[in-house]
Amino acid sequence: RILSYEDQRAKRKQLVSHLAPSPFLLQTIFLIEDDEARQAVLKMPIVRHVQLCPETVGRWILEMLRKRGLPATRAVDYFAELSRVGLGDYCGNFRTPLSEDKAAF
Repeated sequence: RILSYEDQRAKRKQLVSHLAPSPFLLQTIFLIEDDEARQAVLKMPIVRHVQLCPETVGRWILEMLRKRGLPATRAVDYFAELSRVGLGDYCGNFRTPLSEDKAAF
């Protein structure tokens, strides 16, 4: 079944709303030891969308920044990844963004 634009948007929003409140989801992802596995997860469209949700960032990012070594490096990686998230990650790269997508982004 092919979903309409509105149905796709609603499903995507629903999934993101369930994932975003998980306080340690992104921390866990950024602390994955295997570089290839971590990068594969970070490239997933839903993860890129979740990165845009304010509720995904909490004390964990400050605690990682204060630590030395790998946690601090991965916290900096988080900001680098966040800076690369674009409109296509917000609305999905499978379609042309609408003006309402641009406004919400």
